[in-house]
Amino acid sequence: MTPKHQVSLIVSKEVTRALMTRRGLLGLSIFVGIWLLLFIYPINQASQIVSMPIVIDLLRSYGLHQQINALLSWSSPEQMLYWGLGLYLFPLYTLLLCADMFASDKHNGTLKFICLRTGRFRLFYGRFIGQMLIQLALVLAAAVLAYIMAIIADKQASVSALASSTVFITVSLLPYTALLALLSLYAKSARHASMLAAAVLLVASVLSLIINASIPELNFLNLIMIGSQTTDMLLATGASAFAYIPLPIAQTIVLLVIGHFYLKRMSL
Repeated sequence: MTPKHQVSLIVSKEVTRALMTRRGLLGLSIFVGIWLLLFIYPINQASQIVSMPIVIDLLRSYGLHQQINALLSWSSPEQMLYWGLGLYLFPLYTLLLCADMFASDKHNGTLKFICLRTGRFRLFYGRFIGQMLIQLALVLAAAVLAYIMAIIADKQASVSALASSTVFITVSLLPYTALLALLSLYAKSARHASMLAAAVLLVASVLSLIINASIPELNFLNLIMIGSQTTDMLLATGASAFAYIPLPIAQTIVLLVIGHFYLKRMSL
């Protein structure tokens, strides 16, 4: 069996386990149900409020011209609010979904057995790709819900907005998933990996705030902060959002390389 074939099998197993089993389907149903509730209640109410001219004029009076122009560039309020919520909520979901890529296998002693059958690096990259495909499916499901809710509300739903929001949100999840892949190799359990990731992201956020507020000369350090492009991406319109794709991709490559060398030296 070729290495490429082995990686493909690992990816398919990850996706099947997460989406095609009874437990996976239950989790997917809960995920869709939560987003459906969000669309029916808070998002639906918020979409009606942000569509009111008086609200738009009020926000412009506070100097939020760039923010308002970015929001109004979306064809429907439902898709615009999904874009804003998705950029911030999906990374939190990643902390839970991807925390157990290797932690349980390492703790149970099965990681060594699996690696003997497949190879360390094939398992590492295979599971990373599998987790990204799972998240792509979830992001797409939520984007389709936003599209459907916009149609139900008689708004001008956009297929291009559906596609672009799916792509950009999925790309923004790459470094978070790579971070969990690295930390789950070190952690003793999935909860431990989630806590470590949350701590790393919290410290990075605090440092970013301090740098932006007090030491602007060190703003270049934001390049290593996962999610530092999120606010700028949120306000990006159309093709301008592509300018923020290279940063999460570069962060992902760096984290995967670190994970590669850590796994190479790690005792199973």
